[in-house]
Amino acid sequence: MGTQRKDIVKKTDELFQLYGIKCVTMDDIASELRISKKTLYLHFKSKKDIINTLVQETINQFKIKFKKTSNLDSDSFERLYDIYYLLIDLWGEVNSMNYWNFKKYYPDLHADFINTIDLIVGDVAESIIIEGIWDGFIEPSINIRKFDRIVRKSIQEFYFDKIMIDTPNSPNEMLFYMLRSVTTSLGLSRIDEIKQNKRRISEEVF
Repeated sequence: MGTQRKDIVKKTDELFQLYGIKCVTMDDIASELRISKKTLYLHFKSKKDIINTLVQETINQFKIKFKKTSNLDSDSFERLYDIYYLLIDLWGEVNSMNYWNFKKYYPDLHADFINTIDLIVGDVAESIIIEGIWDGFIEPSINIRKFDRIVRKSIQEFYFDKIMIDTPNSPNEMLFYMLRSVTTSLGLSRIDEIKQNKRRISEEVF
């Protein structure tokens, strides 16, 4: 991506964060960058084109983090927690107003984005759950695919639908809550260790 194209994408993202996707026009973008609309349209044919570029950048960054996390040298239960936590991190950074504008005004891009994230996470999560069953952390009676879908959907809904009334009031606590529901006695001990370790790391960072 050329320098000017990168500048356009960066500035558009900044404007979206300030004013929302719906309100920002191509005129606004050109004006903020002090370029002509003709120059802007040489790089992007529409605002939707810029949004799609931002979406692909988000997906690529997520893929890099996901690959690194899923290949960490840790046990199956901790890797399962870590890849689901990437979703908490992803959705936690999304402006809720922009999310709903994105979903309403660009439903095709929104659907593709959700489907892509689900594909990235789903298959790997299911394989790690199977590994967790073999390791004795997770109950073998679990419906693997259904559980994975519930976790992914619940994390997304926590930020945008606010329907998780009966669960803890932070996405991290909610994730532990759901993982505990399918663990063996060995898994319960392990999840408490992970929880304490993550809390300690968080305290050291801040």
